[in-house]
Amino acid sequence: MAEPETILNGVASTETENQTAESFYDLGQDNKIAELTRKTEALEEENREMKERIKKLTIEIEGSEEDKRVFESIAARAVELETEVSRLQHDLITAMSEGDEASAEVAELKRVWERRE
Repeated sequence: MAEPETILNGVASTETENQTAESFYDLGQDNKIAELTRKTEALEEENREMKERIKKLTIEIEGSEEDKRVFESIAARAVELETEVSRLQHDLITAMSEGDEASAEVAELKRVWERRE
């Protein structure tokens, strides 16, 4: 049995050739779809990884902000303590001077006392 011929653009072709062309077209289309599907899956995986990374970085930033507040609190307390140390050193110097003056006065009073005797 002879194959029926079809004329396209002035060229005779058989249905077998048309089916082959359609099959080729479908294969090309399937390949494109498969490649686009792979690309989509790769992008979805990359998106998941990026979201996970963003979560981790957000947690790290929040931790850093908390650490920053703790360090600021420690720094403020250190300033308070330095001020108190400075005040106490001043008080110590004053007390030592007063002690030296008192010792000198006691020594003078002893001399005066010894002269009276």
